[in-house]
Amino acid sequence: MVSRFDRAAPHGSGHIKAGGNYGASFHPGAEAKKAGFVDAIYLDPIEHRYIEEIGAANFLAFAGDTLVTPDSDSILPSVTRRSLLEIASEMFGWPTEERRISVDELDDISAAACCGTAAVITWISRIVDGDRSWDFSFDNRWQQLYDELVGIQTATRKDPFGWRYEIKNLPG
Repeated sequence: MVSRFDRAAPHGSGHIKAGGNYGASFHPGAEAKKAGFVDAIYLDPIEHRYIEEIGAANFLAFAGDTLVTPDSDSILPSVTRRSLLEIASEMFGWPTEERRISVDELDDISAAACCGTAAVITWISRIVDGDRSWDFSFDNRWQQLYDELVGIQTATRKDPFGWRYEIKNLPG
């Protein structure tokens, strides 16, 4: 559910991983849950038109064949999001874009998801903004991204990026 509250302020600290940054999401998140949704979607704090985050997660979508994600100075530059974008472009050859995504553009989005450290990537089936709503069927590309990232993390798949490091016991 699109929230009318701001989670981050312009020129604030929303781009920094700090627990206090998410305190502003408790009330809007509770409102979304009370209305039957999993979480709140936050729009940019200046124009209130561009999608920024979903709770404590980053937003991803497919606009045609292109994997798009918001570009904003007020959201956390997630390692999970960057990893998924790199897998999409380098391993799967999918076009990717980091750019502003207007709520009105949801009409042209075929699939939506959110991503973060704990959940990795989670499909979004529905977004509601007042009297407007958008439904998204599951897109197998979300599963492909999930499987590849978790496979790299757990060493069940090759790591073409050099992300894994062996930690050896130090003497003493």
